[in-house]
This record gives sequence, structure tokens and C-alpha cells, in this order.
Amino acid sequence: MLNVESLAVQYGTADAINGISLTIDPGRVTALLGNNGAGKTTLLRTLSGTISMHGGQAVRGSVRLEGRDLLRTPPDRIVRAGLAQVPEGRRVFASLTVEENLHAGGLSVKSRKDIERSMAEVLEMFPILRERSAQSAGLLSGGEQQMLAIGRALMSTPKVLLLDEPSLGIAPMVAKEIAATVRTIADSGVAVLLVEQNTRLALGIADQVYAIDGGTIAAEGPAADFADSELLRRLSLGGGTRARTDPGSAMRQGGKTSHD
Repeated sequence: MLNVESLAVQYGTADAINGISLTIDPGRVTALLGNNGAGKTTLLRTLSGTISMHGGQAVRGSVRLEGRDLLRTPPDRIVRAGLAQVPEGRRVFASLTVEENLHAGGLSVKSRKDIERSMAEVLEMFPILRERSAQSAGLLSGGEQQMLAIGRALMSTPKVLLLDEPSLGIAPMVAKEIAATVRTIADSGVAVLLVEQNTRLALGIADQVYAIDGGTIAAEGPAADFADSELLRRLSLGGGTRARTDPGSAMRQGGKTSHD
């Protein structure tokens, strides 16, 4: 579905991502784990076409969605191609109502009937948004804003959904509820790429894991292989191997400290 090959991204002359390759398949949650500043958000911004807004640029590689290279495609066209991002911090339109926020997410959808169908699906998925439909988004709780941000992204009926730290700043029980919904979204056939600092939460719903360290992939494999991974414990403390490998062999290798 979504294939990233040898992707390199820079901020000025500084490397942020250096040769990342990964595959995101439909119907699966792929978790991207690693330290703060390891390159996770930079990767999502590059995939969604917004990296230039943050002073970065892709210098080589490809990002292909169903064979079409989107690497230097404008963000609005990337959404139309089937890729939507829920950014860190939710970033809902605080002065607009819940309903208006959802309609904004469907601007790339041409058919009114499709918009109405997507709206019904989102409100069924998040019933609280139906109750709050006429309320300003800025008055919602953190968890409700996160639901709205996900719902807004789903309004474009994406084939690929990028989620950046969906549990950040919300109550643990609500985070679990949102995680379960992310699993449901993937089970419906959407390819989900999940960036999440809460490793236990991510591993609980993920099928595939990529561990990123210093802008490169340090390890990859099925989520079950990472449950007791010493590699992830090292990465969480700022260290880890720079060579792509499986979790078991990564645990047997020495590592350098990564800097953001």
C-alpha cells in the first residue's frame, strides 16, 4: 500500500532522516517507536507533504502510495490520493463547531453523499461527537478533541492514516478507548502508521513495529517480538544500535547514544 524507500530528510544541512525504508500495509497497525526527536514526526510530516512548512526538505528517496510517488506532491493532493494525518497536539479548529471541523475534513471529497456517509460513520464511531456537534471544538476535553481530530481525518476516507502521539495529554482510560478505535479503523481495511510514546499502548494494538533511532531504522518485526525487547528499553533511555536488524540480534549489539 504505502512504500517508503531510502528516504532522507534534512533541516538545512543537518540530517533528520537518513535512508529509511518501510512498508505500511492495509488492515494493519504499524507502530513507529523511538525517542523524542529520533525522526518520527519528521517522517510523518514528510509523508503528508508538510515537511517544508517546518523548514525541512526530502533530499532523496521515494514515498509511493499504490505505486504513485507522492514525495514532492502538495499536501492537499496527498489527501486526495488517500493519505491523511492526525498531527501531534490534535490542532482542531477551536473556534469552529465539532460539525464544522468534521466538514472541513471532508473538503477533498467531491460527493455530498460521500460526505454524509463519512459523517455518519464518524459519529457512530465517536458518539460523544454527535452530542457535542454544535459545540465549539475549543471547549472539548483533550480526549474529545483527539476523537474529533481522528474523525476529521477519517472524513476524507483515507487509505492510509498517520497518527502522531494520539495518547499525549489525555487520561489513560480515554487513551485506551482511542487505541481500541484505532485498531477498529485498521480492521476496516485502512493502513495505519502510529507514532506513540506509550510503548505498551502501541504494542497492544500494533501488528508490525519499526524502531527508529537517530533517523534510521534500528529494528523491525512483528509487534509480539518487541514485547520484552531490551532494544526498546535502551532506545527509551537514548541509546541503541544504528544497524537495521531483528529485535533479538539488536539486543546482542552495542549501541551509541543518539542525539535529537
